[in-house]
Amino acid sequence: MARKVTEQLLEQVDGADFGYARHVLLCALKYMSEDDVADMAKCNELLPDDDKEDIRPEFEYLCELRDSGAVNMFGATTYLQEEFGLNNREAKQVVLDWMQWVQRERR
Repeated sequence: MARKVTEQLLEQVDGADFGYARHVLLCALKYMSEDDVADMAKCNELLPDDDKEDIRPEFEYLCELRDSGAVNMFGATTYLQEEFGLNNREAKQVVLDWMQWVQRERR
């Protein structure tokens, strides 16, 4: 799926002064739900987390994959198989474990 508007805003922010970039950031954060902001902050390690657990490399990869918008996460098993050398059953289990982890982290 093309992300035309996202790419357009990213280009505008890249060459913009700090005031405009800050304005776009504030608009995005105010538009997103609290759960979406929390998820984005956790996946990108934007806030200090004293209770931070070690995140499995596969989970970090899946967060990045999800944030890229390149794939529906139910189709992520193929990407995991290629990236981590997993078989289909193992990759499905990692995706299921990741989905449960994301739900726990949002609470």
